[in-house]
Amino acid sequence: MLLRKEVIQPRTGQQMKPWLPLVGDVDVNAENDRRNAFVNWLVQPDNPYFARIEANRIWSQCFSRGIVDPIDDFRDSNPPSNEPLLSDLAKDFADHGFDRKHLLRTILNSRTYQASYEPNEFNREDEIYFSHQRPRLLSAEQLLDALNHVTGLDQSYGNLPTGTKATHLPAPDLVKVDFLKVFGQPERSTVCACERTDDSNLGMAIELFNGPTVHAKLRDANNRFRKAIAAGQGVEEALTELYMAAVCRPPSEIERNAALEHCQKRDNVADGLEDLCWALLNTDEFLFQH
Repeated sequence: MLLRKEVIQPRTGQQMKPWLPLVGDVDVNAENDRRNAFVNWLVQPDNPYFARIEANRIWSQCFSRGIVDPIDDFRDSNPPSNEPLLSDLAKDFADHGFDRKHLLRTILNSRTYQASYEPNEFNREDEIYFSHQRPRLLSAEQLLDALNHVTGLDQSYGNLPTGTKATHLPAPDLVKVDFLKVFGQPERSTVCACERTDDSNLGMAIELFNGPTVHAKLRDANNRFRKAIAAGQGVEEALTELYMAAVCRPPSEIERNAALEHCQKRDNVADGLEDLCWALLNTDEFLFQH
């Protein structure tokens, strides 16, 4: 049974009707759920709010900055940096039934998203027009998933199924993972995107340099490089696999020679690869989206 709580206008003493932005008061059958009326209004193609706000939010997830920024600050005195772009994205999003996958595919296939992070002499100072990518630190969940991918290990999240990714966690209060909290996972006690912090701090550096999560994964006998060496794989092949997992490329000649020389100095080749994996995990190339 749906419980209702009516609101009485204190000045007139009359019961207030349901109200929708740009529409005003609406009459809803007492047997119907009033939320349905709100949802029906929300997904109307001519709704001037929903498509623009959602398109801007998804854009910000790809570029670390919204066309309207901060992304929750839609007002006349904070206009979009590119009004035609936001309008076209919103229209395309609405025309395709508010399909987030379609919108994301459109953004990822764009020349803007595929632009280099290296600026040139003309756009070096640009921070609002998306003329080049702005490197940004991986989110807490992305970073933990990436760390697990590099080491080839699964993370345990309480009673959730094995193989669950941090980015798939339904809510942060289901499991407590110190690594995620250090890197800015929000409590999600509000709907404001500002609750998540992406500023680097000393705790992050300590966690990467000598934190228990990274240390345990590097020492785990079932991690990627230790299993490879135990199976008889050559150190150069294991090194290349490690680079591909961490930064999606093989090591350069200089990197390969330095790594092989380092491994030869260690009594145990796996320990040498542990050092190299630790170094890779602390590079900007691994930690940042470019």
